[in-house]
Amino acid sequence: MLGYLRNNADSFFTKALLALIAVVFIFFFGSGALNSPRSELMVEVNGDAIREQEVNSAWQRQVRFQQRFNPNMTEAQQLQIKSTVIDDLIERRLMLQAAAAEGITISPKQLRRAVVEDPLFQDDQGNFDAKKYEDYLGTTNAQRTQQRLQKFYSERALVTAVEAMVRSGVQVSEVEIREAWEKENSKRNVEFIRVSDSLFRDEVTPDDGELDAWMGENGEQIKERYDRDFERKYNQPKKVSARHILLKFGDEDGDNDRDAIRTMMGGILEEARAEGADFGQLAQKYSEDTSATRGGDLGFFDDKRMVKPFSDAAFNMEIGAISDVVETRYGVHIIKVEDITEAVIQPLDEVSKEIATELYAEDKAPELAKEFAGKMVAVLDGTMDEAAASELLAARNLQVQETGDFDGGARSVPKLGRAPEAVSAAFAMTEAGTVTREPIEIPNGWVVMKLIGATDPAAGSYEEDRADVRDRLLRTRQTRALEAYKASLKETASIRIAAGA
Repeated sequence: MLGYLRNNADSFFTKALLALIAVVFIFFFGSGALNSPRSELMVEVNGDAIREQEVNSAWQRQVRFQQRFNPNMTEAQQLQIKSTVIDDLIERRLMLQAAAAEGITISPKQLRRAVVEDPLFQDDQGNFDAKKYEDYLGTTNAQRTQQRLQKFYSERALVTAVEAMVRSGVQVSEVEIREAWEKENSKRNVEFIRVSDSLFRDEVTPDDGELDAWMGENGEQIKERYDRDFERKYNQPKKVSARHILLKFGDEDGDNDRDAIRTMMGGILEEARAEGADFGQLAQKYSEDTSATRGGDLGFFDDKRMVKPFSDAAFNMEIGAISDVVETRYGVHIIKVEDITEAVIQPLDEVSKEIATELYAEDKAPELAKEFAGKMVAVLDGTMDEAAASELLAARNLQVQETGDFDGGARSVPKLGRAPEAVSAAFAMTEAGTVTREPIEIPNGWVVMKLIGATDPAAGSYEEDRADVRDRLLRTRQTRALEAYKASLKETASIRIAAGA
């Protein structure tokens, strides 16, 4: 990996270069200069401050990255990214605190090695390129850039060291390896009937007394559902229904070409504003947008859906008005507003009963679904006659399905999706024709299964597969251990997030 540096470790040039990196890193190692300039406190993690500048810097980087794939990102989406960034910074700070508590430190030598091993500073052959390093540092802010590098490499190494410590504590026994191998190499094929909870929600009809009592005990749950669905259901923004005509700018269009397109649109605008003009027909005739076949109809949209110049124009017009020529990155537009719906916010007390009815149905429907699924046992084991079974299935539009082979290491079942409990139940059956005696709970419903095929592994292949199975099992256990470790850090931490963060 170190290429030239490893092959020429004794050369004068290499020693001088490493000495230079060492001097700079040693000078800044542990220096107060590494601290970010003081700015408003955003988050406090066990008394350790994460400030506005750090949050905003990470947030802006992530937004810029996501905008490559979603150039029309809404403000709500950007705020969601900010929330994720804050969570990541909290987790990183907790890991750094854990490193300090464990006495883990990073030496200047390790930091130097991080520099020379970073692909950012290597040539095409993987050798360290001093010029790339110097160019990255620059001339005007080289010292500050060096500080940021040291902080980045140091924190990354500390977090990696803590992760390695957690992973190193994970072991797998020979018995566990054997069991995992048997699961991966055993196959089951089952028939099943799935009964979804949603089939029974409309049948949950509480009287007023039952619903009022439930609301009294579950006020917090109602508030959480209201908050969850607020933007989607209860905070309806102002919306505009409009038509438009678009003349596109081509990628190769120069200034003269674009001026010609603007002039052409000016002529179309005169036609559109003429007495008796049919805007829809003009859109069909002139518009280069896919909406042209609909007479330029865009339907209703809020001010976040369209690019800003378009929205700014449309949301400052009255019904029936036709805009001046509006220019966006797509080209030039003329907009006609057809209708406007004003913003409406429904307060919690206005919709609490509606939400409670929905939640009550979600709460009680699984009981009805499980009861009905219990009747499916007789359908699969043949104790119910065929005509009655067909009638019972048809009543809920259910059918008997076959999974095809799946192995015991799976967490999903073909045609059922993620259902580890169903996997376990299937592998608890060993004799073809066996039916689960009770419905098995799966996400959003229940399932009853009948074993129709079972294949056990060939014992002779265990030694050939053992190493691979052990590695996969160990990686999975290590990942889960690391997730649990991070979760425990959060659970026991004192975390304070400033209002508005």
